[in-house]
Amino acid sequence: MHIKYLNHKKSVVRVMSGVGSRSSCRSLFRKLNILPIAYQYIFSLMLFTVDNQKDYLTNAYVHGLDARNKNHLYLPVVGLSCVQKAVSYSGVKIFNSFPSYIQSYRNDRKRFKKSYTDSLLFILFIQLMNF
Repeated sequence: MHIKYLNHKKSVVRVMSGVGSRSSCRSLFRKLNILPIAYQYIFSLMLFTVDNQKDYLTNAYVHGLDARNKNHLYLPVVGLSCVQKAVSYSGVKIFNSFPSYIQSYRNDRKRFKKSYTDSLLFILFIQLMNF
């Protein structure tokens, strides 16, 4: 299912750009400001986390300490991989890996979306490969 969608998306981008069917789409996605599939998934996770942040606690609330990660969302220790792969858990994990200036927009969904698409379009891939 995902492969068919990706191939269809690539062919649409190639037609829009007027290039051949064997051309690479990586630069075309950047040129047209279209997020690749992995970025779109991460973006959806972040919006889910921002929209449901009332369901999460912060580290400062849980631990009561004034640490540098006090504004990060609390990530409980769990041993089951099915919980670790859940949307809510992985969303918090990825959200906490973002820089603090992007996390500061978590109460303003519109600014959060703009900061994500503007500033992380090119450097997110490098940061998440180390994740």
